[in-house]
Amino acid sequence: MSSTSAPKRLGLISQRLISPKGYLITCGMEISNIGLILGCGSIGKRHAGAMALMYEKFSIIDPSPSVRKWAKVEFGEKVSVFIDRDDWLKKSLILDYSRITAVISTWGPNHFEDFVWLANIGIKRIICEKPLANSVEKAEKMVAIARDKHIRTLVGIQRRNIGFYSKSKDEILEFCGGEPSLINVSGGAQCLVTNGMHWLDLASEIFDCLPWGVIATLSNEKINPRSKSLDFWEGCATWEYKNNRRFSLNLSNNSYLMGEFEIIGPSGKVIILQNGDIIGNSLDKSNIESGRPFTRTLLLAHEMQSLKSFISANPFIRQLEIINGSEKNIYGFENAAQVFNGMIGALESNMNRSFIDLPITPDLNSYSREWSIS
Repeated sequence: MSSTSAPKRLGLISQRLISPKGYLITCGMEISNIGLILGCGSIGKRHAGAMALMYEKFSIIDPSPSVRKWAKVEFGEKVSVFIDRDDWLKKSLILDYSRITAVISTWGPNHFEDFVWLANIGIKRIICEKPLANSVEKAEKMVAIARDKHIRTLVGIQRRNIGFYSKSKDEILEFCGGEPSLINVSGGAQCLVTNGMHWLDLASEIFDCLPWGVIATLSNEKINPRSKSLDFWEGCATWEYKNNRRFSLNLSNNSYLMGEFEIIGPSGKVIILQNGDIIGNSLDKSNIESGRPFTRTLLLAHEMQSLKSFISANPFIRQLEIINGSEKNIYGFENAAQVFNGMIGALESNMNRSFIDLPITPDLNSYSREWSIS
């Protein structure tokens, strides 16, 4: 395969190749940046698919022989694979690290160390997968380092990066009959932390604020497919937001069912389905009494209806467009660290069997406690 020919079998890796600007991303696109991926599991492979479409060359650091074989079959001469960071430093022959866009997609407990290494060698654009770190203290140190070294950062919370809620907000609020007051997710074995970070972030975006407290009853099973050393949490957690609003997450490791995201408003609800489609329903407005508090409830008057189809870009390509562009208000480390603080609060609540006030602050033992999360 030549360095300019299209990669093989990218359909499984790079779905929806239409960018928000309306053009089709092609393999020969000229970009001066160089890509670097630390860790190439299932998510790292998706980042690799995006880099193969946008960059002429990129590197992967991963010790697995299977990754080396996979990468060469998929991307040919476009990619170089190195067994560790020292191997890359010795053999990559890159002289200007400021041209590199790096992606951290290793296990969560390794994110902080990987980020510090990237920052110290002078890389100025870094995308980090969630969770940002494995403790509140480390997450906030990453924020401080990025600020001090003027590093442009972005976190792999996909719905934020493709503008999912901002593009759907008006129609969601119309179906809900106003600002939502309850958001629920229930489902099977998806890990309350690993996947819950995405949902907690979306709930915080919808409520337009951060939670002020959380209570949780959880259990951990060592069934994480990445490694037996990583946690896999199930159970129920409820985060409290201002104005009596709540987000509840209830997952069971005894079910294969993928969770659905339910948004409840004054006179209707919207459900984000497992495949990403959005449906909604509302009450017959003629039966709604004015004023509050509501003293009775009503049945939904209609069948669930589809909201306008949300057409998005490939989120991994979109992340590269953002991190390499001039757009402001990207979803960087500071934003993600605040939501991550709330997720750690759920783990602390379960451990202490008590309600936890948020945010977790440096004067608390929970601030520096490390968790085996990914």
